[in-house]
This record gives sequence, C-alpha cells and structure tokens, in this order.
Amino acid sequence: MTAFVVWLWPALYVPAVRDFRIVSLDRVGAQSFKPCKIDGLQCLTELPYDEYLRVRITSDRNLMDFAKAHELNLWTDVWSCHLEPDRYAGSEFITPNLYVDEIPIPFPSSRDVERFYAATGEVPGSQLEYDVYIVPRWNRLSNAHEAGKERAPPYDISDGRDVCLRMGGGNMLAGRFVGNTVRLSSADIQAALTSSRLERN
Repeated sequence: MTAFVVWLWPALYVPAVRDFRIVSLDRVGAQSFKPCKIDGLQCLTELPYDEYLRVRITSDRNLMDFAKAHELNLWTDVWSCHLEPDRYAGSEFITPNLYVDEIPIPFPSSRDVERFYAATGEVPGSQLEYDVYIVPRWNRLSNAHEAGKERAPPYDISDGRDVCLRMGGGNMLAGRFVGNTVRLSSADIQAALTSSRLERN
C-alpha cells in the first residue's frame, strides 16, 4: 500500500505555477506562419483564421518539463475580465492551445517531448516563452455550453473590454494546477491591433 501511495504522489501533487507574465502583444497574419514541423499536431497554418492577437507569456517554470513530470494535459482559458470564466463553456474566445515558436506543446509522452524540443531548438530545463493566439473578431455563435445551455455570444476583442487569460493543466488522477490570471487591458489590445508590436518591460 505504501508503494502504491508513493507511486501516485507525483501525479496527484502538482505544485502551483503563479508567475505567468506578459512579454508582448502583437497582431499577426496567418500568411506569416512557418510550415508545420511536426505531423499530427495542430499547426497554426491549418487553422481557418486570417489574423490573430498573439500574446507572448513567460514563466520561471518550463511547462513542457512540468507537464511531463506530472503527466499533464495543458489548457488555456480566455474570457472578458468583467465576467466570471465559465468552466463548462471553456474559453469565451477562440484560441488554440499554448505554442512555443509556433509549435504546440503536446501531451508529454517521451516521444512527443523529444519531437517538441527537436522542432523548437530548445532543450529540457530552458526558460521558454509561450504564445497564446486569440482570434480578434468572430461573428458566429461559438463554444457551446453544457447540453441545454445557451451558447456563448459573438465577440470582438477590439470593442473596449479588458481580456483575461490563464494557463492550467490536469491529469486523469485528479492532479491539477491553475496559473495566475494575466490581464490584457483594452488600451494594450488596441495598440497591438493598430501597430506592428507592443513591447512590455
């Protein structure tokens, strides 16, 4: 029994990650994306949108190594800051998962971790910068809630709202973490959408 508990401990106990912070915001067009380097993952060139707001985030923790150590699937929530995030609907906004140099962070099997590092040119233990891509405007109903619930309304991130996002992860043994909330002010979003780049110190 003791051995069983010890074996489960790394998966059940997932340390908190509370140091996510914005590096930059910028507007990017789909035509600027590089060709896919890894088959079988969600490459940006395969997504059906013309442009994105790219939010570059850093953390003192390497999430690829962290996900492998705790067998985590990683996720991203993005929502209007004046609302509470809806855990049934998922992200209010359309956004694919975390990327590093346009390579999505995969489920951390040993093979996928090796392919990820080979494609990005990074190495285990390195400090990574993560990109979250948000579609600036969307005019259809999207992101269905639970069965029977109302669908989320259309949105436009250029309409004057602050946007919040956070990263988290979980595994099948109920181990999980939820990172700190990062706030994108409406003024910063407007600046990013109307200029080539907005840098933060």
